Amino acid sequence: MKKPRLDIMLPVYYGNLLEIAGSVAKQKAFYENALSEYDWRIVLAVNGPKQQKVIELAESLGREDERIRWNHVSIPGKGSGIIHAWSGSDADIMSYMDIDLSTDIKDFPVLVSRIREGYDISIGSRYHPDSSVTRSLKRRIVSFMYHKLFMKIVLGAKTYTDGQCGFKAVSPRIVREVLPLVRNRSWFFESEMLYIAERLKMSITEVPVSWTESEFSGISLYRAIWEFIRCGFGLRFRRIQKGRTGQ
Repeated sequence: MKKPRLDIMLPVYYGNLLEIAGSVAKQKAFYENALSEYDWRIVLAVNGPKQQKVIELAESLGREDERIRWNHVSIPGKGSGIIHAWSGSDADIMSYMDIDLSTDIKDFPVLVSRIREGYDISIGSRYHPDSSVTRSLKRRIVSFMYHKLFMKIVLGAKTYTDGQCGFKAVSPRIVREVLPLVRNRSWFFESEMLYIAERLKMSITEVPVSWTESEFSGISLYRAIWEFIRCGFGLRFRRIQKGRTGQ
């Protein structure tokens, strides 16, 4: 029987150059056994300017292993890289994780198995009762305020508890029907995708994760807070309708 195709997108930009090779090597070693029932590929979703050295590294890794691919979109932003990569994929299951592997990859097989079971979106949740999370007090407070207050009250989230964990898998249906409605191309795109998917009655499931805050982060915490608030209120008053970009 033909194995399902699984694409694993890793959003990267020039600031990730020193992390890429080690992260890819660690993932490959794990996937050899853990994902033996899938036809899997790792795709470096390169985004933004100044990408020549990143692309050169991606090409070198691809020559060593044909399962390592890359694509590039000039528009900067995590969401830009992932949306571009997912939109160009022909896989049965599409996923992504952050290059720093803050979420332990041991949880990845369970994440993608949920799509095979029929869910439209499978997400790692740091608020799942079985999750193990290590983070600073400041980020713990900010995350609590966003997920437990803002996301629940303003966005009205009902079927998910964690909008921003960099550990998600989706079905082709999400790429066809939800991504065209997603406007944000930066950090908020995940919350926007989940909000739209829930409004369109897509099935969402969460899995527990082991998550450790990375020492390196390409995001300014306070800039992210402002972006989430601004985009969240804007999204709350948008009209979400399947097949349209919304008003």
